[in-house]
Amino acid sequence: MEPNLVLCSHGTADQRGQEVIRRFASALQNKLPSARVIRAVVDVEAHQLNDVLGQNPGPSVVVPLLLSSGYHVNHDIATIAARRPDVTVAKPLGPNIALARQAANQLHDRGLTPNDHVVFAASGSSQARAMHDVSQAALYLSNVLGESVHIGHLGGHGRELHDVVRNLQALESGNVFVSTYLLAPGYFYDQVLRCETDFVTDPLLTASAPAGLLDLVLARYRACFSAGQEAA
Repeated sequence: MEPNLVLCSHGTADQRGQEVIRRFASALQNKLPSARVIRAVVDVEAHQLNDVLGQNPGPSVVVPLLLSSGYHVNHDIATIAARRPDVTVAKPLGPNIALARQAANQLHDRGLTPNDHVVFAASGSSQARAMHDVSQAALYLSNVLGESVHIGHLGGHGRELHDVVRNLQALESGNVFVSTYLLAPGYFYDQVLRCETDFVTDPLLTASAPAGLLDLVLARYRACFSAGQEAA
């Protein structure tokens, strides 16, 4: 058996978000029959990462189901993993060009034209590295679309999303599209939906388990697994 793949998300009290993560983990397990896929969280829900690792001994690769290298990756997950020599932590999912391609497809499905404005809605952070990751993710989307992308933050750090949307609407040229850089529905997505625009994309995991995201998680996992084999 290969090491456990511990899929570690933030955690949410929103049942829609919980169901999305469950479906994604199930789809991941179907693509990786040679290892166990185990869900864990760093906040809110009961299956906390430290407990999950304790209940499932043996080599494990923790793949953060997170979009940037913020506090939860650099502190919470890193601190827990450091106490366990048989646990390796993969990179978070973002920034990554595969996510940008998926976001671009979502925007085009909503009817984006070259005359429209795009606002990249992402969680803000007090950590500079996380904010840099968001900027890089927005740059990837800009490169894929071939047009400028404006960043609007959620959570009290950075440029407030609703202000960015209102400023672009005041230009009275083209529609304002909000590209949701969140994984699942929940508190932050409800804030995104309060934007005064009809053009908002779904979170990255809402409709299904996109093949690109499944492949990205598996690539993160296998990069750690391969590195461990070489070290052995």
